[in-house]
Amino acid sequence: MTQSAIEAVEAHTTDPVILAVPSFEAPPVLPVDSEQTTFDTVMAKRKAPSVMVDAFELKRALAQLKPVVPKRGALPVLTGVRLVADAAGVRLTGTDLEVTVTVGIDAEVDQAGAAVIPLKLVHDVVTKATARRSEPVVLTVDGDDVDVVMGR
Repeated sequence: MTQSAIEAVEAHTTDPVILAVPSFEAPPVLPVDSEQTTFDTVMAKRKAPSVMVDAFELKRALAQLKPVVPKRGALPVLTGVRLVADAAGVRLTGTDLEVTVTVGIDAEVDQAGAAVIPLKLVHDVVTKATARRSEPVVLTVDGDDVDVVMGR
């Protein structure tokens, strides 16, 4: 505040004016470890999920998420669905950053883990394949690839 602004505030109030100026303190410099964590080392340690679910259950869950997940967006990751596989089964989560929907599915989990899978692509494949009957679907994530295998 300028001096004239301070005097104007003081003229209209009987309370003393206290100006607080935040202090800036630089974060400490951390020593470099011999084993640095890089994007590649984090990705190498990540576990990719592998699950077997009923096709109709997967189709139902993806259909529930479809209204929430944007078709196009500023953030491409929002067009996908987060798949989390653990001992309890599979949880699929979709969001548009305003509304978030999570749907649980019973599944056989071969490999626990988490990944983001493309909603539209997986929904279209499962919908076309389950037109007449329900079969088990095996979803396996390997790096940037999602394998969808249907049938026994």
